[in-house]
Amino acid sequence: MDQTLTFKNSLMKKLPSDNIILTHKGALGDFLLAWPAFLSIRTFFSQAEIFWHGRDDFLPWLRPLNIKKVPHRTASALDGLYSRSTWPESLRKSTVFWFGLDRVTIACSHPQLFFLTAVDFARKRHVRYNYLYQLEKLGISFYRNWQESWKDMFAKQDTQDLALIFPGSGNPAKNWPVKNFIWAGKRFQSAGLKPLLVLGPAEEKNGISESSLQQTTCSSLEDLQGLILKSRVLLGNDSGPMHLGAMFSKPGLVLFGPTPLYMWRPQGMRVLKSPAHCAPCSKTARVQCQEPTCMQAITREKVQAWMDKFLYCQRTGL
Repeated sequence: MDQTLTFKNSLMKKLPSDNIILTHKGALGDFLLAWPAFLSIRTFFSQAEIFWHGRDDFLPWLRPLNIKKVPHRTASALDGLYSRSTWPESLRKSTVFWFGLDRVTIACSHPQLFFLTAVDFARKRHVRYNYLYQLEKLGISFYRNWQESWKDMFAKQDTQDLALIFPGSGNPAKNWPVKNFIWAGKRFQSAGLKPLLVLGPAEEKNGISESSLQQTTCSSLEDLQGLILKSRVLLGNDSGPMHLGAMFSKPGLVLFGPTPLYMWRPQGMRVLKSPAHCAPCSKTARVQCQEPTCMQAITREKVQAWMDKFLYCQRTGL
């Protein structure tokens, strides 16, 4: 470790704090990309009390790290930072790591507040390693064996012959046409796998008229994880469930259009990029396109080529 990093390391450990708070208000995929950073912070501050200020349904993935839900009074003080410019007295003994997408969204600045962004517009870095870069600048070593730790904590079910298909995402502009996913499901079915359309809130609300393929919804993220652990293969758009599958090293194909795959790809999975000249158009997934022509430009033939290769490897054991 060089002298600069050693100095930052000792400085970070001398912060006048009784506890650490991790603030993250993002969606599932964003959370999973940040999870190795949470593990790194927990490892660095091994004796500290660490609290979570974010979605409650992410807590099952944080409790094994001994990270607890932030008290209500503290959460209110943190939420107040969006509008106030002074550091609350209730946070006087807290160090806060605030995870955001691409810019500081709070009014307050303080030596015990560290803002970490997913996206760096100046550099072509994957989101996960952009967090690595920022943590190491603070003197916090990135926990490089994070995936082994994740699997040790959460991978506890046997694989079945399920082919999970995720036709949705957090933005309709990132979605391949549903009819194409149904076509892919039938191809999986003809190869002896059990295709299952996994519907998110938007698909559940609007419905999918196709009845020849089995459909399901997950009532919780724990149910989603259990389903993914049973699966043989995944197919879907750039979405949280595909990132969750990648955390468990599940094989799959992710379809990319408006977002750059070098930044957001679920690492370890195969990706198929839209050939449209306008793609990608947004590093932050703030896509306003009403007609996702980039996703429509991804052909069935390209997807079939990947499926044929995957199915061949399954048959031959390669």
